[in-house]
Amino acid sequence: MTWFQNIISAHGNRTLNLMKESELMDQVSEFLDLFLPAFANTRCADNINNELDSTANFLREISAYRAKLGFTPNETAMFVLSLKDAVLPILQDAFAQDRALLAREIINLNKVIDRLGLVTLESFVETREKMISDQNRSMLELAESANRSKSYFLASMSHEIRTPIHVITGLGSLLAESELSNQQREYVEIINRAGNGLLALVNDILDLSKIEAGQFELENAPFNVRDLLNGSISILSLPARDKGLQIVCLVDDDVPDEMIGDADRLRQIFLNLINNAIKFTKTGNITIHVTYRDNNLHAAVVDTGKGIPKNKQEIIFSPYMQSDSFVRRQHGGTGLGLTICRQLVEKMGGKIWVDSTIGQGSSFQFSLPLKAVSAQESLEYQESCSIDAKANSHPKEPPHEQCIHILMAEDAPENCVLFKAFTKKMPWTVDIAKDGSEAFLKYTTHRYDLVLMDIEMPVMDGYTATRAIRHWEQEQGRPRTPILALTAHAMRDHREHSLEVGCDGMLSKPISKDRLIQSIQEILTA
Repeated sequence: MTWFQNIISAHGNRTLNLMKESELMDQVSEFLDLFLPAFANTRCADNINNELDSTANFLREISAYRAKLGFTPNETAMFVLSLKDAVLPILQDAFAQDRALLAREIINLNKVIDRLGLVTLESFVETREKMISDQNRSMLELAESANRSKSYFLASMSHEIRTPIHVITGLGSLLAESELSNQQREYVEIINRAGNGLLALVNDILDLSKIEAGQFELENAPFNVRDLLNGSISILSLPARDKGLQIVCLVDDDVPDEMIGDADRLRQIFLNLINNAIKFTKTGNITIHVTYRDNNLHAAVVDTGKGIPKNKQEIIFSPYMQSDSFVRRQHGGTGLGLTICRQLVEKMGGKIWVDSTIGQGSSFQFSLPLKAVSAQESLEYQESCSIDAKANSHPKEPPHEQCIHILMAEDAPENCVLFKAFTKKMPWTVDIAKDGSEAFLKYTTHRYDLVLMDIEMPVMDGYTATRAIRHWEQEQGRPRTPILALTAHAMRDHREHSLEVGCDGMLSKPISKDRLIQSIQEILTA
């Protein structure tokens, strides 16, 4: 083993300490060719810095390698001192006859060793910092990759779950419209409640996935705060009444009626907090108190439940976390509601927190920066939106008075049955294609007023089929036929991709009967 291999090996320093002088001399012989010319005689000693440069660069490489092996700074310092111990006997032999020169060269040796020590330690620090930086970057890339994989998995699972929910809720709503016995109607209501509950769960998971994937956008439009609160309370008044709870809403006089922001997401926050308060309160009431100060809307949802322990008040805002396993068993749920509330509030530039005392209840509060606007400003905004919509529209004869010919590309037979049931009372004809390839063939051989294009299909998917249709229209000089994408995906990139390939809009499953008919009517009159 050479001196280089010995010094930079994981046991280098320890081995040097155990070696005899003769063995040490053999192992440093290669180093002497670079290092000793600086001490060969008086004249070379004057050029010590030139010799030192090549030696320092050499040692820098060694030190960097030692740092990668995991040596500590102390061990690196010992490495430099071992070089001095190796060279000192050689200097003593070389200048044995001239004590003055020996003293001078020992002083030079100490200077060299000090400089080499500094160079070595600098190299050590640089290498370790680079290693840490590389490790941090790798860990960040790994975390981002894992997050993308999780978001993709959640989006895919959402698609697979939403498809059967679409059939369950759709057929359930159709059954509810038919003649049923009391017991049958009760069963149908249970089916609908279960389907809607499952859909709410999937939507929560999807919302969280959208936020984490950076695909969540906020609206910015005027809305009436008091109307929003009344609507939210109205939605949850029945479950509160069933538990004998009263919902009290207190809105200070200084709260403006009109504000600018995302009304739907603010409503979602209120609904989550009020629903949680109802869920965890057995007796008493739910109080909602809203104030407005310094351009900030402050809201508190206060319950008279059992309260939350201090050490659990932060974790309940984490995904899939609840205060304890008993809560999960007794009340169910995934623990996503509060996580989504925090994500929404923070995305809107606000903050959310909880104050709670065991046995006395909890107060969930949030503060949002929302700009107040006058009723006149709100009206002007709505009128400008209405003018823009009219300018971009071309009114046609109402579609319910026309016979509309629709091509539906859908590979799931149950979805085809459901769609035909939805539209059976409309004067519309529906032609079914079981995949994108068949849809393209039918489109090029028949005339249609509208195409409903499922995205996920075998043989040829909806994106490819839409591109083919748009290309064929251009080649044939045919007018553009509206295409509505139908998908159980609900991520922003799916909507954007649908528009990029030539679709005129997208409907996310599950789709209610009223929403489907309304969407068809709107796109045909646009």
